[in-house]
Amino acid sequence: MTGSGNHGTLSQLPVRSVSRPHWFGETDNPSENPRSYAAIHFHEDSLSDTKWDPDFALNIPDDWASGVYAAELVAGNEIDHLPFAVLTPRGTTTANVAFLLSTFTFLAYGNELRDVKGLNNIYDSYVVGSGVPFASLLQPLANFRPCKGILVNTNGEAFSQHLNADLFLLRWSAEKSIEVDVLSDHDLHREGAELLE
Repeated sequence: MTGSGNHGTLSQLPVRSVSRPHWFGETDNPSENPRSYAAIHFHEDSLSDTKWDPDFALNIPDDWASGVYAAELVAGNEIDHLPFAVLTPRGTTTANVAFLLSTFTFLAYGNELRDVKGLNNIYDSYVVGSGVPFASLLQPLANFRPCKGILVNTNGEAFSQHLNADLFLLRWSAEKSIEVDVLSDHDLHREGAELLE
């Protein structure tokens, strides 16, 4: 909404609050002088939402322990794993230790060092050279997978640094019989201190 009756819908997270000809450097805060930051930049390689329809849904059984799981997808010779976290039922706990998955970090570094147009992370640049300020869960995150990524372990297996670091720690906890309740940054942001209680 523009305030003058001209309404529109923006797609694929164009960069808003960009300085325009009325900007003279007097402030770097768009809320202090909105007229100075009234431009929008659209980028050909900005992809925030693929708008794909779901192919399947999974109802998590009540008896599944809190942890990180993955749906295995198979198409011919190709295999992929889509990770997801299972939390304890709301308002309950099963362990003395809470493990916070760093899902905001996963998102910030999503598609790190991928040279695929549109699969950006917040440390990339658009093809025009300006920085990418957004990350989105609604685009493919090619390296947010077990057994995928730009790094290779001593066995020659690929892995992504952030998710796999958390998986290594969860595996170590299981081997040491340390029970944990898995939480995520997204859940903590949504539920706040109530989740920690």
